[in-house]
Amino acid sequence: MDNHFSDNLIDQIKEDPNNNYFTNVLIETIKISKVPKKTLDVGCGNGVFTEILKKQFKSELVGVDGNQHGLDICEKRGFDKTFSIKDFSKDKLSMIEDLDYDLAISKDVLEHIINPEHAINEIWKKIKKGGFFLLHVPNHFPFFGRLKFLFKNNIDTFNYFPDCSRNNFPHIRFYTYNSVLQLFSKYNFKIIKNFSSNFFVFPIINKIINKKLKEKLVLNYPDHFSEAYTLLIKKI
Repeated sequence: MDNHFSDNLIDQIKEDPNNNYFTNVLIETIKISKVPKKTLDVGCGNGVFTEILKKQFKSELVGVDGNQHGLDICEKRGFDKTFSIKDFSKDKLSMIEDLDYDLAISKDVLEHIINPEHAINEIWKKIKKGGFFLLHVPNHFPFFGRLKFLFKNNIDTFNYFPDCSRNNFPHIRFYTYNSVLQLFSKYNFKIIKNFSSNFFVFPIINKIINKKLKEKLVLNYPDHFSEAYTLLIKKI
């Protein structure tokens, strides 16, 4: 399947590159893994979510995406290299010769592709032993999402793509926590940090419970209380 993430959708990503909902995840990752000398951003889009690794932390930053418009913006943001790929589901990352990346990031990618196992395998090859894989995929159906789906019958439970219908909805894979782990079942890995509580979602209690309780709820009930599964995985 060819890339279907349009230029228009790329341009709708207008987050602050220095302070957005993913910034704290990156900063906490660096505290755990140290500043990566080389970072591979697979599905980099317009680069807004990882630009900080180059500008603030001086990591060598390489981006891969299926949308050339997004890659052009990444180059303007200072990415060291960018590469175009036609289909993450079947094409190899052979254009990237290095196999020694300290950190690979796949943020909001696997929900868009038919064969996520292939994509994971290609990314895994590029990470050096002892390196890290930071994975982020949405959870459309936590408890609150299920309630919204029940009453609205709308698969876009968190209004990610308000201009899209079911016929052209960009997300084609829907994950549970266990299905995410299954993607890594054939590899030697260790989960170093579960950041999913950063995306805690339950509007009635969001503002009245503390961070530790949110973490406990998400760790014990990962499919119920988080809008995204966000894991820092170490290659061992």
